[in-house]
Amino acid sequence: MKNEKKLFLSFLRYDWWKIVCVFGLLSAVLAFSFNYKDKLKENEILEIFVTGETKDFSFQRNLYSMVSQNEVKAIHCSSYKSGDDQFNQAASSYISAVSDLFLLPESVLSSHSSYMSYAKNIEEENALLIHGISSSFAFYQGPLSKARGIKIYDLEEPSYNEGKKFSSWFLFEETTYLFVSDASSNRLSRDDSGKNLLWEYAYAFLKLGVSES
Repeated sequence: MKNEKKLFLSFLRYDWWKIVCVFGLLSAVLAFSFNYKDKLKENEILEIFVTGETKDFSFQRNLYSMVSQNEVKAIHCSSYKSGDDQFNQAASSYISAVSDLFLLPESVLSSHSSYMSYAKNIEEENALLIHGISSSFAFYQGPLSKARGIKIYDLEEPSYNEGKKFSSWFLFEETTYLFVSDASSNRLSRDDSGKNLLWEYAYAFLKLGVSES
């Protein structure tokens, strides 16, 4: 028993660095695994930031089924009222890194124009596809007169909302626009046909909002 104890102490005296190295290596592997898992989870969720309230979540199921892909496993809406104390902090955090699609009203766009820098430009090909869904859609102009947002609700002009169902899903208090993120972890992802995944979800969202069913 004493000999075994001496051998153990001798091992600790001369080979302690091996124990430290093994422990450090295991810690690094675990840290990498958890970090990768977190990133994977983020990529698997299509996050929609909503200014207002979400009244009806049923659209999420239909939206998910409309885009053929293997990356996104779930759709999640995070809703905040623009007058809430935590709104600015939540909006900044979500829009700058997390949200794939985000809905912002005119007042927030006026007071925080920097949020538009996190959105994809609406290029001519995007505009053509959007107007192919409905010619009634209008755009929000960003810096250098580049279109960035798609108007989905107009508070001042009720006729704009005719034939659109967005206000049945969300409770809007202002004229509101849809933006497609150019900052989220899914910004470069592709659907099964090789098209930009977030744009395909945006088109599907708009189609659902003007469909008759």
